[in-house]
Amino acid sequence: MVTVGDDRNFRSHYYEKVGFRGIEEKKSLEILLKEQPLELQRLAQYCLRFPVPSMFRELVWKVLLGVLPPHHSIHEFVSEQRAQQYHDLEHALRVMRRVDDSTPTSWVFLKMACAEDGCLGFDDDNFEKESKSQAFVKIASVFLELFDNPVDAYCLTRGFVRIQEDKYRDYIGLLVQRTEDLLKKEAPKLHAHLVLTKAIHVLPLHNWYLCCFAGVLPEGAIERLWDIVIGGSFKVMAFISVALLVSLERHILGKQHVTDIVLCTQQELPEETADMIVSKALEMWQAGGCLLMPST
Repeated sequence: MVTVGDDRNFRSHYYEKVGFRGIEEKKSLEILLKEQPLELQRLAQYCLRFPVPSMFRELVWKVLLGVLPPHHSIHEFVSEQRAQQYHDLEHALRVMRRVDDSTPTSWVFLKMACAEDGCLGFDDDNFEKESKSQAFVKIASVFLELFDNPVDAYCLTRGFVRIQEDKYRDYIGLLVQRTEDLLKKEAPKLHAHLVLTKAIHVLPLHNWYLCCFAGVLPEGAIERLWDIVIGGSFKVMAFISVALLVSLERHILGKQHVTDIVLCTQQELPEETADMIVSKALEMWQAGGCLLMPST
């Protein structure tokens, strides 16, 4: 006798074999998105288990990042209020002559966020050099590439940065240590070379984690990573770093100087290479138990 669970597993296996992988997952998400109100925990769990279909990603991210509430009935009203707030903030910055038509939109977003939080200073030069500001701008640039509507891009950027500040930034140091431990396990020869050349402690891991790989991975490769980060797992980024470094192993092993090794890690990654890095990282992450927080 075939149970419901067995039947579902059989159908999933059959769909994957005939090239329709993800059909049941998509149907599951459609069911989740019809719930009243939306169950945030279940949506987050979906993001951790499956890639979010592009047609649903905007809604899922908005709900999980607090841009939209779980109740469908007020989505339109909340969206209108956020659009009004966006235009008011932008107008205020223009009146204060803090932005103009030549200001990149990602920097406009940063100053809008600071104005909204009541921490907009007057020394733009030092402010723009801060690592936190640089990370915000890189994250904003990704959302601007992924979403056409600047209001949506701004609100998603704000929500994404907030989850960093609330749940993640305090763990960056621990993530760096976890990355070194993983690298020693997965690529001992590479790890030994990095230790020998004293490059292990100057790798740009902190910057990668501060911007969640914005500006490091192409937008197409970063979507699946951010599905998981938004779903609640920050530890996945340690696996991304290891997979990225392993992909550069041949080049790094040929370098003896710290500066040359760091330059290797700053090379622009082709889309295909980045996709393979993310896929490999997720395999390691899943094998490692998909732990949600770097402290666990």
